[in-house]
Amino acid sequence: MASGNITSRNMKGPNGKVRPGAGPRPRLLNTAAAIPLPSAEPKAPSLGKRMLRWSFRISVAGVLAMVVAYWMTHSGFISEETAAIRKLVSVGTHKLSSAKEPASPPGPIVIQLSADVIQVTSIALGHPRLAVINGKQVAEGDNIVVHTPTRSVAVTLRVIEIADRRVILSDGNQLMVAHLTMADPQASPTS
Repeated sequence: MASGNITSRNMKGPNGKVRPGAGPRPRLLNTAAAIPLPSAEPKAPSLGKRMLRWSFRISVAGVLAMVVAYWMTHSGFISEETAAIRKLVSVGTHKLSSAKEPASPPGPIVIQLSADVIQVTSIALGHPRLAVINGKQVAEGDNIVVHTPTRSVAVTLRVIEIADRRVILSDGNQLMVAHLTMADPQASPTS
């Protein structure tokens, strides 16, 4: 029985006769049943679906009518707001002079600071370097605000460098050196 293919061996029984129903198995496509296609005639929508569509259309039309009515009754508020914005812009862009050539802006205000305004009472040369200026602890790169005694003007100074017995400050245009002030040995705290 070595000669013979697999299908002939499976179809024959032990006595060499062909078994009933042992023929080739039917293919899947041969056994598929035809499914009837739905009819091409569209069904009329049911009464519930028609009512739902009409109510949706009516609600959209109602919302649209309310928006138009609101816009028509409140259009005056929009023009008042526009007028207020135009007035604000005209005030913000008003010229300094009425001449043909606009006037140049005023020059910078020059303030003379005396040594009494900046008092360095302590310096620590560790990492980071710290100083106490006018009672506030600052490091290099910090800003301090100094109030002048003669005018009600505040000047912002940047701490550039903290060194031994001195602090270098800048207002952006010039450098100032403030020296460490030693405590008066005769002035003793009262208890």
